[in-house]
Amino acid sequence: MSAVKAALDQLLKDAPILAGMKFVHWYDRPVPQEEDICTGLMTGEDDPFAADGETEEPDSPADDRNALQERQKATRLVRSVESGEEQLLPASQYYILLLSGVGGRVMIRRFEQGRYEALQASLAQWYEDLRLCSLKGSRDSFAKPQKLITRLIRLIKRQKVNDDVMKRLAKELSGITPAVVTAILTGAQLPAAILTRALGYIRSQMLDTEENTIQVPDTMSCQWLKVYLCRKERQTGEVVTMAYINPNHPSKAYHIGRMVAVYARIQEAGLGREVNAGIVERYYAAASQTPALVLGTLSRLSNHHLAKIANRFEAERLTAALEETAVAVGDSIPVTLTLEEQAYFALGYRQQCAEMNRVKAEAFAAAKARETIAPNDMPDDPEDEEE
Repeated sequence: MSAVKAALDQLLKDAPILAGMKFVHWYDRPVPQEEDICTGLMTGEDDPFAADGETEEPDSPADDRNALQERQKATRLVRSVESGEEQLLPASQYYILLLSGVGGRVMIRRFEQGRYEALQASLAQWYEDLRLCSLKGSRDSFAKPQKLITRLIRLIKRQKVNDDVMKRLAKELSGITPAVVTAILTGAQLPAAILTRALGYIRSQMLDTEENTIQVPDTMSCQWLKVYLCRKERQTGEVVTMAYINPNHPSKAYHIGRMVAVYARIQEAGLGREVNAGIVERYYAAASQTPALVLGTLSRLSNHHLAKIANRFEAERLTAALEETAVAVGDSIPVTLTLEEQAYFALGYRQQCAEMNRVKAEAFAAAKARETIAPNDMPDDPEDEEE
């Protein structure tokens, strides 16, 4: 028992905290030199341990030093989920405990064990499911990696002042985080509460009238939605590409989201950003839940806004985008959208915004090459991701 306690104390010392729980892990044997995970640190990317000061090795005998190195290799792998960086994989057995304190005692929230080969496949699937183009819309520019703790913040209620955000994480996500971590490590489906929380964050963000820029659904919230939908599709059939815009996506809700994004961009081009409450603030929530009730109104408003766009090239691009989304939606509009359809709506909205940014940037580049840049043809400069 003394050995067990000493080992657990050492593991707890270095374990990260996720939503009030200690993420504890270990492995069963050393890994071969040819599978040294430290080679991944030679790429120039930031070592996730460097900021925590955990890579410095103390002076110790060779055997102790090797054991420390091997444990750090395993730690880098498992912590890669938290840091958002992909890592190489040793062939070994892993063990993971999620622990929390309750009334002076230690509670085991979740226990996982398995082969590192399976863990590597699950992590690769996680990174692939997260893959989402940046707001520039480029096919080779994707959203930046983020720590898991940062992603979890998108699942709590959005507040402008988050002084106690870590306490709120522990309180609001105590029942969700273990299932999320298990889904990441095993490739399983995320809990259904992810949809409700991520969509709630997006709606709150889109209704914020204090922003002086056109609102786009939060990237990390959309990534949660994408992971959930991809894994749901994988259970029933082939996964549909959603890393960037997909004009042939089978979901009608996806294309309705695209259409509403075009309506919002048309208003911005026609009236500018100095409006008290634009289409996004007034109609996003209703359009994402009851599209049949508001799309007619948005169509009438767009005719008025298109007539006010001074740059005819911009007007032509937006008209073409609107026609394309209208064809994709078809001649029937759903009265209501389910939670999953609302998730497709948000993804379609964001993908269309990225695509319009890409098209406008290409038009700007072409005009610059001809040295005939129109004043209103300057492209947007969207930030790749939120801080």
